[in-house]
Amino acid sequence: MDVVCICANDGLEGLEKLAQPQAIIPDYIFIDLNMPRMNGIDSLREIKKLPYLNESRIIIYSTSIDEKSRTESKALGVDKFLIKPAGFDKMKEELKKIFKASSDSSGDEKSESHE
Repeated sequence: MDVVCICANDGLEGLEKLAQPQAIIPDYIFIDLNMPRMNGIDSLREIKKLPYLNESRIIIYSTSIDEKSRTESKALGVDKFLIKPAGFDKMKEELKKIFKASSDSSGDEKSESHE
């Protein structure tokens, strides 16, 4: 599997990259809840306004996700919650699970990971 990862330092930069006419339409968008300049919920809200990203799977991640953020994210259509695991190896395993699950399913299922 070929993977191209495009990173942004904050929510505004991420939206700018996604809004560029030559932007790659991502299969996945990972959003940290606690970003500077524009938090994850506000970023998610703006991403959902871009119809060409409707097929992108959106994963919210953070060291912890409070109930208010979880409820609001679900209402906005997030596909998955990921509690950041401790350590790079555990994060790689979580990413493998995400990519495998979406290749095994139709993408209609909303899920959550707590490792």
